[in-house]
Amino acid sequence: ALAERASTLMTRDIRLACHLVELAVQSDPLNQAAHEIRAAIYQHRRNQETSLMAKGIYGAAANESNALISDGRP
Repeated sequence: ALAERASTLMTRDIRLACHLVELAVQSDPLNQAAHEIRAAIYQHRRNQETSLMAKGIYGAAANESNALISDGRP
């Protein structure tokens, strides 16, 4: 439920979306659907950033979830 809500907030309140999706992934680290949403949200946030450091941080979070989706394990 948290991940889905985060997905709906992605274009309106990206900060809140990031917080919610993090809570969703932390509460169920093996949930592939939550990781798919997390990857999408963090990639979206990365694309909006102008700071190179922020781009790296958000890109790393997206890559972390994408790797879990590919491997199927944390």
